[in-house]
Amino acid sequence: MSRAAGAVERHVLEMIHQGHLKAGDHVSHRPLARRLGISTIPVMQGLRTLEGRGVLVRDRRGVTRVRCFTPKEIYATLALREAAESTAARFCAEDATDEELAVFHDTTCLN
Repeated sequence: MSRAAGAVERHVLEMIHQGHLKAGDHVSHRPLARRLGISTIPVMQGLRTLEGRGVLVRDRRGVTRVRCFTPKEIYATLALREAAESTAARFCAEDATDEELAVFHDTTCLN
């Protein structure tokens, strides 16, 4: 991927995170290219990458929109995250040195 396409990805993700783009909003490549001062080719590449990652969707008419997640998808994602994070925490705790455990106990309410 080109640097410009990567910049498009980061820009669109930032717009979503900041609330400038919401679920269902149309993301048009031409205005985005003008705003970023680049050609439409890297913009379309960046948008396709975000589509492949599931952040954007394209409807039957070819309109690109910010993906709407269902409550079931959100719950499944959070359940997966909970499982992964708790497993990672357990592995870290099992491999922690006495010094690392002391820092943990000093910075938590577990004293």
